[in-house]
Amino acid sequence: MIRTILRIPVSALATLELQPMPGTVEADGYTLITVLGDAPDGQVVARYEWDGRGPLYALTPLDEAVLLAHLVPVLEYDDEGNVIAEHPPTLHMPVEISGWPPYDTAVPPTGGPDPVDPPPATRVGLMAAATAKRWAVMTGGLTLPGGLRVGTAIDDQNRLTSVVANAAHAGLTDADTVDFKATSGWMSITIGEVKAIAGAIGQFVQACYSAERAHHDAIAGLTEAELAGYDIGAGWPPSQAA
Repeated sequence: MIRTILRIPVSALATLELQPMPGTVEADGYTLITVLGDAPDGQVVARYEWDGRGPLYALTPLDEAVLLAHLVPVLEYDDEGNVIAEHPPTLHMPVEISGWPPYDTAVPPTGGPDPVDPPPATRVGLMAAATAKRWAVMTGGLTLPGGLRVGTAIDDQNRLTSVVANAAHAGLTDADTVDFKATSGWMSITIGEVKAIAGAIGQFVQACYSAERAHHDAIAGLTEAELAGYDIGAGWPPSQAA
């Protein structure tokens, strides 16, 4: 498996239907993304290979200067929670990929890891893999009818809930408009449309949890001989809403 960190124009996000790398910010019209497998065109910031068992290999060493330019500043707060200073970001990998070794353990390739027999599948391991898969699908974004691409990470869900709740307190009607930043860019939408988006994401999130539970129930019922052939990649809701 190969995972690549790329620097691409912000305008390309909508076309590629991708989200920015968590924990990073735009810089000079560019953003960072991380992709598994075939990567689109872009400036390679780092590329890693992992066989699922051994160490993580750095196929392309991390470009620390590029990553640093896309990290958020370090904020300093007083005892009351007010920002009193802003410091330059410190170099770190802002996100860990579920199931992958930490990036700072990567070693240069030496011809690739020695082939070994894969470890036997375990019930606990399969359930953990299903949970990791649910998180990846659930927070990977959703494309709504009409092509609008929205984020589905926890922060995205919380912001939508906050807009809907505050609209009622502010006396706004479903016909009133608000500024909304989707993955595909800025737009003005009605409160009614915000509610529809929140509802679609809520249904998507619930479907992800239902799929995870179905996997856990199925794994619990497997015999020891069936564990190795179980596929956790099936049965997940599509990221394209009907």
